[in-house]
Amino acid sequence: MKFCTNCGESLEEDAQVCPKCGTPVGAANATPNPAPGVAPNMQQPYAAPGYQPVYVVDPSDHTGEMDPADIAENKILAIAIYVLSWAGMIIALLAAKDSKFVGFHLREVLRLLVLESLVTIVALALCWTIIVPIVAGVFGLVLFVVQIIGFVNACNGKAKELPIVHAFKFL
Repeated sequence: MKFCTNCGESLEEDAQVCPKCGTPVGAANATPNPAPGVAPNMQQPYAAPGYQPVYVVDPSDHTGEMDPADIAENKILAIAIYVLSWAGMIIALLAAKDSKFVGFHLREVLRLLVLESLVTIVALALCWTIIVPIVAGVFGLVLFVVQIIGFVNACNGKAKELPIVHAFKFL
């Protein structure tokens, strides 16, 4: 009995191509070398010749651009930025002004604080309406959740742009 050398499918004696994957049978007389413990017809799906796997890259993740030693050394300062707000930013600037990792998180928190300030100003300016302060309160809660996401990213040593905030490229 003949087997396809590509996918391991059993072939008719007079077959010219494999009915499963389309591989020419020219040298298909040899028994295929399936993966250990896998039946010949249960191998991985056929991949077209020249197939290259596709790797998805997250454009908002800048961790690969950072030095791992810098991340390990300054992770606590990046966390302090999210926890202590303005005071954490000042401490981080004084303690690690040359750190790329701390600088990234400084910019993210600064964007976040600017947005929170704008929401507060709009809510105070239009406090006589009912809907604007309610919407501002909901947006303030959303920004608080975004701040927690940034805190978790800093704890994990990641330099990922914060959701919602990354759309504001003013810094």
